[in-house]
Amino acid sequence: MTKTIRTSPAFLALAGVISGAFAILISTTPQVNYIGVGLAFGLALITYFAGFEKQRSLLTLALFLCICTVAWPIANLVAFAAMVISHAVSSVDPPALSIPLPAFFVGGFAGALLVLGAGVIQFGSKQVNRRVVGMVLLCSAVGGVLGVIGAAADGIRTHWIYYDMRYLPLIWQPGAALLLGLLLRDNSNSTVAEMSVTPVAGEAIPETEKPRWVAGVLLVLLLALIGFWAFTNVQTERAGIRLQLAAKHYEAEAPPRPGDTLVEPRSLEDVLILDPIDGLHPWQALAGRSWSLGRQYSVGYSAVKDPPPATFVQRIALVEVAQMPNEQWAQYQAKNPRLNVLVVSPDSLSKVRRFDQVVLQDTYSNLCFHWPSGNFVVSVCFDTPYIHDALLNQYLEKYPSSLTLASTGKK
Repeated sequence: MTKTIRTSPAFLALAGVISGAFAILISTTPQVNYIGVGLAFGLALITYFAGFEKQRSLLTLALFLCICTVAWPIANLVAFAAMVISHAVSSVDPPALSIPLPAFFVGGFAGALLVLGAGVIQFGSKQVNRRVVGMVLLCSAVGGVLGVIGAAADGIRTHWIYYDMRYLPLIWQPGAALLLGLLLRDNSNSTVAEMSVTPVAGEAIPETEKPRWVAGVLLVLLLALIGFWAFTNVQTERAGIRLQLAAKHYEAEAPPRPGDTLVEPRSLEDVLILDPIDGLHPWQALAGRSWSLGRQYSVGYSAVKDPPPATFVQRIALVEVAQMPNEQWAQYQAKNPRLNVLVVSPDSLSKVRRFDQVVLQDTYSNLCFHWPSGNFVVSVCFDTPYIHDALLNQYLEKYPSSLTLASTGKK
């Protein structure tokens, strides 16, 4: 008995490209992004299987859709766990945590293993032998490499902060879909060969129906997906409430407003240090936004002097100086450098001594130091795991900290 199974890796890859493009559209919406990326990927692939390969089993399609949907959040959780473990066993200072690329390999491998394994079981041969398992593991490793490539592309785009992932799904999803197509084509060919052999008289023919536990797995995945969705929505609602309370507390502690008079603008050369500091060169100095209470100035520092336009430059540090109307507002702003610290990580602000001066160390995301100096507030943030003491020292000399041990406290 022979069976013709047609599989098009190219069409599967095209489905992955379509879902990856959709992931870019929703990348700025965290709630939709977390579930929507995997859901869009699964919908694109089951559309291919139903339309091109004429798969008519709703149970099979629904199960594969669930697996693709949960593969993205599971890959994220696995990558996060790998990041935590890597930093726990390394000598990197915890306040300077960054996301190592091997963590993306682990996440990409886990996501690919779920999708490829489920795809081969559901749409490929009914028999899973050692060769098939080996091929799935090998292709999953390739999926891990795709995760590293996509993460590196996003890291270059976001200066390694990873505030959203656009290139990662755009690279990983078409690649994983292509790998699935290649696996299915190889697996189907081997299936045809096996099925064409005439069985020996009295030899039992292997069962070709899908195991009964498929329905149970589908039910468990559906319940897990609904539970996860409900949990994330509840957590989002709680975070929103905490944010509102923090905003009210933030406003209640604010000093009296000095009136509608704007602060007098200063030149960039006067506010910022625009000379090289210990091999770091100023880059993209800006007189930023102004608001009713002050003005903000910023400058990045990189290891490249005067880079050509439209070229990538790795930023080493970012310095922001806010010009406030008076010292009281500067003290207040330094203790509240960013409102989300009050919500997400209240312990991320701590008082430390740097060069015999008291500053606030902020470890919420990248490592930052904040301090008031007269009516100015200075923030020095590092985009790498290393603190450049010379840069921090230069700004502390230019803007001596007004903080004292008695005037600071952990929030």
